[in-house]
Amino acid sequence: MANPSTGLIETYFILDNVGLSPLMMATIGFLNTVGQGRFQENHRFTFIILRVLALVASVAMILTIIGGVDLVDAKTTDAVNAAEKYRHIGAIVYAALFGLITLMHFWFWIQAGQIMPRRRSMLLGISASIPFLFLRTAYSVLSSFAPTSLSSATPVATNTLSKFSTTTGSWQIYLGMSVAAELVVVIIYLVVGTTVPTSRELDDSMDGNYHDGNPSYKMYG
Repeated sequence: MANPSTGLIETYFILDNVGLSPLMMATIGFLNTVGQGRFQENHRFTFIILRVLALVASVAMILTIIGGVDLVDAKTTDAVNAAEKYRHIGAIVYAALFGLITLMHFWFWIQAGQIMPRRRSMLLGISASIPFLFLRTAYSVLSSFAPTSLSSATPVATNTLSKFSTTTGSWQIYLGMSVAAELVVVIIYLVVGTTVPTSRELDDSMDGNYHDGNPSYKMYG
C-alpha cells in the first residue's frame, strides 16, 4: 500500500509486537503443563518462576504497545525518540524473557527423569519450537531498534538495521523471521496441544500409580 493511513500503521505496529507475547505465554503454559504433577518439592518453586515469566511477557507487551501508539502519534524527533524508548525497553525485556524461557526449557530436560512420558513428548515439541521462537524474538528486537520513518514524524537516517525496519525494511526478512517463524511455532503448538494426551498421566500421578517417572500400569486407556 503506497500511502497507508495512520490507523493502519498504528495497528501494524501494535500487532507486530503483540504477536510475540502469546507465543511466549504459550511456551510458558506448556512448560507448566510438562512439570505439572512432578518435580516433587521443587514444583511450587517452578510454578512461581513460570508465573513470574508470564507476568514479564505481559509487561513487555504493554511497553511495546505504548511505544507503537506513541510513535505513530509523534510529530517531532523528540517525540519519536521518547516513543522508541518504550519499544527498546520492551524489546530488551522480550529478549531477556526468551533467554529465561530457554534456560527453563533446558532445566526441564535435565529433570526429564521426573517428567511423565507423554509430557516429555510435549517438551520435545517445545524444543522444536525454540529455534523459530528465537527468530521471531530476534526480528522483534532488531525491528524495534531499526530506524523508523513515518510521514507524521521527522525522517530518520538509515543504518545497518534499516532492513529490519517495520515500515521500510525488507519484506523478505519480515516474511521469514516474523510471519513464517510465528506460523511454525503456532502449528507446532497446535499439533502438540491436540495430539499429546496428558490428563490420564496426571490422574495416575495423583493416584500414586507413577514411580520414578514410570507408569505402573501396562497401557493407556
